[in-house]
Amino acid sequence: MSISASQGLRIEFVIVGAGIAGLACAYSLRVAGHDVRVLEAQEEVNLGKGPAGIRIPPNMSRILSRWDLGPEFIKTLGGVCREVLFHSGYTGEFIGEILFHKEVMKVMEAEFFLMHHGDLILALYNLAVDAGVRFDFGAKVKSVNLSDPCAILSTGEEIFGDVIIGADGDRSMVRQTLQSGVNEDKDSTYSVSTFSLSASQFNDDEELMELTKYSLWNIWMGTGWAVFVFPVRKGSELSVMFYKEEREPTESKGWEHTVSAEKLNFGEFDFEPKIKRLMSLASEVVQSRCIEQSPIENWFDKEGHVVVVGQAAHYINTAGNHVAAMGMEDAVILGGLFSRLKSRNQIKALLSAYQELRESRYEAVQASEADKLDVVTLPPGPKRDARDATMRKEREVGILELAKSPDEYLRTSLEEFRVFGYDAFDEVDTWWVEWGVLLERMHGTHENNRVNGFGDQVIVESHSNVQ
Repeated sequence: MSISASQGLRIEFVIVGAGIAGLACAYSLRVAGHDVRVLEAQEEVNLGKGPAGIRIPPNMSRILSRWDLGPEFIKTLGGVCREVLFHSGYTGEFIGEILFHKEVMKVMEAEFFLMHHGDLILALYNLAVDAGVRFDFGAKVKSVNLSDPCAILSTGEEIFGDVIIGADGDRSMVRQTLQSGVNEDKDSTYSVSTFSLSASQFNDDEELMELTKYSLWNIWMGTGWAVFVFPVRKGSELSVMFYKEEREPTESKGWEHTVSAEKLNFGEFDFEPKIKRLMSLASEVVQSRCIEQSPIENWFDKEGHVVVVGQAAHYINTAGNHVAAMGMEDAVILGGLFSRLKSRNQIKALLSAYQELRESRYEAVQASEADKLDVVTLPPGPKRDARDATMRKEREVGILELAKSPDEYLRTSLEEFRVFGYDAFDEVDTWWVEWGVLLERMHGTHENNRVNGFGDQVIVESHSNVQ
């Protein structure tokens, strides 16, 4: 691993949270040449003990490949997903599929993978440690100071840095601080329940064992609910996610907190027999309530001391494909921008560029994810009938022919492939080509303005006293 410190000023980042977004930002900023310290409330022994699998779309696997966590690593722990299969949640009827054709994925130069969430967390953690990122576990951050940038722990200790990054999830304390303590977020009408099952729990059930044999993502669709199932860890486990409409309040306590499956009353749902057997095997489940996040005008404070990333900056429904991917894209953008840092005067401008680059992308992905989840939870009626007819037609026509179809509803199936095509590395490089020189001239850091003789040397000018 090489630290890209050719651009000048080296500062210290303090990151609140060691989830995927926090770990990705830690690595990306460290490789960009900066000092990085991560504060995580959990103890190290609990890191990577998430309950279920994760879908890694091409826009995310492309990043992992650039970070030397490419196909070979993912194949070891998960597998390449070639199809999404849609079934009736009530009868089990196979209704339709989306094929990730080799020709299409070859053009994208990336694949769609399935793996266990905990395995990815540990891989990113090890990557960050090897790069020189410092970690503090059991460090519970109770507040952040915007004027004199620091994170204040529950013990009263103050951890100072030049920039504090809030990667503390969808109920972010850092985000609320940026909103002056006013939190207008509210629970949505849906929740997500996740758990994993060992194949040994159902090795005498041929139908369930069939789900572990191939790296396929199966979706069972119902009225106001959907069940997502796919194998992880070379088929030794099944990852299960239950997305459903809620009529009663539910409390989100984080991914490390579980509830008894009995409290979720899976038996009350009219699942097809195979899914009924699958759900009956659940014992401990993590349940989280989806939220409706209120808009935040600025993702950073007026001094450029604090910024939010991942779910703290832009909520994506946790039942969708792109929650982790968006956090990793944020990390690439921040790392790419701050690899060019030459003056403290540029920090706020670079944070503004980060939001500019990410905000429209977030809005597009959020809308796309919401549309897809609406489609798989439709109630009986004309819309569901049209959906099923369209899916059956897709099976006949094939995804490669959809772009030629006059049917607008059919062509919406290609929207996901457009989302897949996003390349965060290209986005930040393009922005810098268009605007970077102007930014340097504004702040007197263009090479023609250099009078201090530092050239490409690293300038160590950290706000923090921590070495």
